[in-house]
Amino acid sequence: MKASTESDLDLRPRSEEAGASCPPPESFESLLDRLTQIVRELESGEIPLERALMLFEEGVRLAREGKERLDRAEARIEELLGQSLRPINPGELQSDLSRPTRGAPTADRE
Repeated sequence: MKASTESDLDLRPRSEEAGASCPPPESFESLLDRLTQIVRELESGEIPLERALMLFEEGVRLAREGKERLDRAEARIEELLGQSLRPINPGELQSDLSRPTRGAPTADRE
């Protein structure tokens, strides 16, 4: 029986160009769906080694992309919360309260 060599199974890491031909899904949800499909196929144990390696590589790439998207979303949420929860200057609040709102009666209109 012949022992497998690296030439029989191409176990070398794929280049980034190979991953570029399969861009990540547009939405985060479709990315998760694809990642779930990959996990199911890998867990089935019914696929050849070369296909398993290809799927694993795609899964790692998708997991990294998903983490980057989550990190960006988290940063955006923190930015938005930071803007809306900034401390209020009492003078700023007082000046906002003293300005008439549109359509509100003023002392001159009564």
